[in-house]
Amino acid sequence: MRKLLSLLLAAMMTFAMVGCSGDNTEKTTESSSELETTEGTGNEIQTTTKSEMTEENESATKESEQETTTEKQAEVQTQKPTEKPTEAQTQKPTEAPTQKPTEKPTQKPTEAPTQKPTEAPTEAPTQEPVEAPIVKKEGTVADADYKKAVSAFENIVKKMRTDGLVKSSDVCVTMDSTSIKVDITFDNKDTDIVLIKDSSTNVCTLTFDYDFMWLEGYATVIKGKDTALYNKDILLALLSIVSNEPQILFDRIDLDCFSPASLDTEKWTEIGDSFIKSGGMKVDEYISYNITKEAKDTRDSSYVLTGTTSAGKTIECVIEYDSSLVSYQLVDNGNNDWVINGEKLPSGIVTKLENVDESKIGPVCYPMIKTCTSYENYKKEWIDKYIALGDPNAEITEYNSHTVNGYTYYWFEGSFKTESEIGDPDIVYVQITENEYIQLYNVMFQERFEDFVNGSFYVKEVKIK
Repeated sequence: MRKLLSLLLAAMMTFAMVGCSGDNTEKTTESSSELETTEGTGNEIQTTTKSEMTEENESATKESEQETTTEKQAEVQTQKPTEKPTEAQTQKPTEAPTQKPTEKPTQKPTEAPTQKPTEAPTEAPTQEPVEAPIVKKEGTVADADYKKAVSAFENIVKKMRTDGLVKSSDVCVTMDSTSIKVDITFDNKDTDIVLIKDSSTNVCTLTFDYDFMWLEGYATVIKGKDTALYNKDILLALLSIVSNEPQILFDRIDLDCFSPASLDTEKWTEIGDSFIKSGGMKVDEYISYNITKEAKDTRDSSYVLTGTTSAGKTIECVIEYDSSLVSYQLVDNGNNDWVINGEKLPSGIVTKLENVDESKIGPVCYPMIKTCTSYENYKKEWIDKYIALGDPNAEITEYNSHTVNGYTYYWFEGSFKTESEIGDPDIVYVQITENEYIQLYNVMFQERFEDFVNGSFYVKEVKIK
């Protein structure tokens, strides 16, 4: 019973101590002392037990309070440090280093070095330094010769580059002191066409591949393009290096390659302002020609052919010829009007061209100066004349033409049949002024047309008085 009372008092004291301030604690302590003193006189063992119990309870209470406080502090330490540091350290450090360093260093340094340094070095070397010159010089080349070559090839080289036939970095034309080489087919070691000059003779040798063609449909195809027209321009450009009349030279070479009118391999033929003859050739490999501007003719005599212009003036035409081949002389036709193959010859004294070698046929004819404005008009007038005479089937067959010293010679054969005459004359026509021409009617010759013109009937000069 006492023990129970002591426990009850101890519990009440404990409650009072927890709920009250310092003053109340002191009062409680005093009351407790008084109680212990009162009881101590009666029973000493019981006092001691209460004191021990009190101490145990106080100790237990303090431990409980400490545990409670410790738990609260643990919760505070667990919650606050966990929540705030987690947000601060997890979000901010992660976002700041991840986003900012990634955006700024990655974007700016990448754009600047990638675009500017890459574009500038790539464009500059490609457009200027890498582009090949129109003509590449090798060794020492005279400035005048180099400029002439560049002028000749500039248009065709630019056209081939624009059309994609060659790249701008491809070297198509190479030049040294004695030669010019042109190449547009880079799949082999051969040079397409080359012009080599012999400085000791001033003779140029033009050599091109056997497959170097300027006929459409027959030329080599490069990158899907027919090279025929390009080859023609290349050949014309190369011929302009040695002649002021490259088209005339080209036409004669074209005849030699693709018609029976071949060039001689021994005798020079005067074409335009140059002389040409066929050089060496090897089937399926190459074709060559010799070209020079040095005089190679054998003309040693001249004759003045006279006539009257459409304006009534006297016209004189100086004819040069090789006296070992032909002669010019005046013959009297009398009062008779001769008609030869439908052509009426004037009466009186006329010029006669005849061969000095009786073993050969021709040339024999009567050259005359007459009036007409062009070769085309002459052909029309000739056919119309024989149609009017009764032959609706009159026609002409053209054989050849030859240009030299500024004059163009045309050769054709006529054919007609009338009630009184049948004829097939060979005619040579050359326009010597705007309205006058020389006609060789019913002419005969055995040599090549150019040889006949150059050796037997070369128009040197025309004078009007």
